[in-house]
Amino acid sequence: MNKCIKRIVMKLGKTLTKMPLLNSFRGKIKFKNKSGLLIKCKIKSKGNGNEIIIGNNCVFKRCSFTLLGNNCKVLFDDNVFAQNAAFFIEDDNGIIRVGSDTSFAGKIHIACTEGAKIIIGRDCLFSSEITIRNGDSHSIFNINSDERINFAKDVIICDHIWVGNRAMINKGVLISSNSIVGNGAIVTNQFTEMNVVLAGVPARIVKRGVNWNAKRN
Repeated sequence: MNKCIKRIVMKLGKTLTKMPLLNSFRGKIKFKNKSGLLIKCKIKSKGNGNEIIIGNNCVFKRCSFTLLGNNCKVLFDDNVFAQNAAFFIEDDNGIIRVGSDTSFAGKIHIACTEGAKIIIGRDCLFSSEITIRNGDSHSIFNINSDERINFAKDVIICDHIWVGNRAMINKGVLISSNSIVGNGAIVTNQFTEMNVVLAGVPARIVKRGVNWNAKRN
């Protein structure tokens, strides 16, 4: 198993019991130790057992959180920043997980359906007008068997990933650590190789042996 995936999956089980549960459906929320803020955010929850769990020093500006199902979880580790981001879960048992020190710089839509997961690692940087979806939202059938063929699949974005403007990340995708997703790329496959640049439609590896830093020098 990819080390990043193993660490995230192991920590996910701990998070549900150890991180503080906020009463997240009142409107105005302050994080534990009063170390973070929700500013002009909207929260909608329909169902039972839904939770938004937030670590220290997180800031959300003009974000929306929509949980339409039962036992849905939106989980944030420490030092997450987001503005104009939409976190959406539909159906039961969906999970969106965001690791520490990850930032969403502009408009982004993260949609989780059918009980599958969207897992984002630590120290990731997302530009704006990005879409991440783990399902198609509608059904596609085989005309011969009448069986559905497009079920939702987990999306895993590992540690230290930089995602460029207007990128799309679709169901079943794996992006391994220290990688870059170029502007306008549509990612549809699993990339187990680390330190790569993904670009194009559909995205492919266009450069290897790279890393990135949020600073320009």
